[in-house]
Parts: sequence; C-alpha cells; structure tokens
Amino acid sequence: MSSTKDLLQTPVGQRPSSPPMSPHHDSARKGWTDKLEKSESDKRAWRWAAVGGYALSVMLAGGLIAVSNRPPPKPLIARINTDGAAQVLGYATPNYTPGQAEIRYFLKHWVELVRTVPLDPVVVKSAWNEAYNFMTPASANKLNAEARVPGSTMSKVGQETVTTQVTSVVPVSADSYQVRWIETSFTDQGQVKERSTWTSTFTVKQSPPDRKIELINPLGLFITDFNWQRDIGSTP
Repeated sequence: MSSTKDLLQTPVGQRPSSPPMSPHHDSARKGWTDKLEKSESDKRAWRWAAVGGYALSVMLAGGLIAVSNRPPPKPLIARINTDGAAQVLGYATPNYTPGQAEIRYFLKHWVELVRTVPLDPVVVKSAWNEAYNFMTPASANKLNAEARVPGSTMSKVGQETVTTQVTSVVPVSADSYQVRWIETSFTDQGQVKERSTWTSTFTVKQSPPDRKIELINPLGLFITDFNWQRDIGSTP
C-alpha cells in the first residue's frame, strides 16, 4: 500500500507524509461520527421535549386560572303552567320569593324522601342525604333522633317497603304548613301489610343557600322544625 511504501522510503528520523491506515480505520471513524451525530440528535430531541413540556405547563396553568376565576353557574328558576308550558322566571337570587306552588312541591318532595322506604338501603341513604340539603342543622339532628326511635322508617329498611302519597299541603301561618299523607307498608313478599295516615306541621324559612348546594336547593328553602304523628284511627 502507498502508506506502507512511504513509511519504508522515508529517511530515518523523518515522519511520513501521512500516517499508516489500517483496514478498520475508516469503519471506526464512521462509527464514532455516527455516535456523535446521534448524541446531538438526542440532545435536540430532549431540548424540544423540554420546551414542549414547559409550554404545556403554561397552558394548563392558564386554564386553571381561567376556570377558578369564572363565576359559578346560576340556577335558573322555571315554572310549569297547568297547560304544561314552561315559564322561565329568571335566575335564583336572594330576593326571589317562592310562591305557594314551589313551597308545596318542596314539602311534598321532602316527605317522600324521608318517609318512603325502598328495599335497597343504598337508595334510602341517598334519599336522606338529599333531604339534609333542605334542613337546618337543628332539624337535621331531630330527624336523626327520629330515625333511632323503634318503629321508625329507618328501622324498616330491609324488612319491608313503604310508599308515600301526599294528600294535602296547607299553610297555617306565614312560615308554617300542615302536610298530610298516606303510607302503605308492604311485606318482603309484596303483600300489603298496613295503611296509615300521617299529619305533620313544618316550619319553613328562606335563606341564601351555600354554594355547595345551590344547584340542589336553588330556592334556599329550609325546614327549621317539624312534628309528625300518626293519625288516630288509621286503618291497619
């Protein structure tokens, strides 16, 4: 080879014009070059990944700030007329005064929540949790005490079912109402066990609901006290 020839012909003490080349020199140099290029490519990829991650973090932070600054949704009050047409009354505000129809429905719904006994205890618990959204702490404590009384609706869970039919809701003062309903108890075999009539007096107040429950109780109606009893002469 030319490099070997140059080496042999070069006088002693004088370097050859080019270093001797082995057959593997080119391949080693190419491999090293490829490694350097791959290293640079990896660095560029990581730099772009870092830039992309930073940009994504900025976008997410901006989105969270925008969501946190957005005002909460306002419940819309609507009323269904006797002919079935919906009438939008506007957004619920502290100045909105519920009519008698809203209060009657409110009390009817609450009685059905706490006096109806489905067979599934999970459904019963869900109904009571909903009912708490319409009660003051004092009346909620009273309801819990009623649940521990022998023969209460809670004591029947898993043993029998009870349906509730509200028959009347009558105002007795500016903030008090008398509610009457019929309860029908069924055995676990689906046979009628007894029917009874109940009467209760409710005291109701209106106050702005907490943000956590304003979508559940947009009217801000709360039961402050109640007193129910089974009517004398109810048909077993």
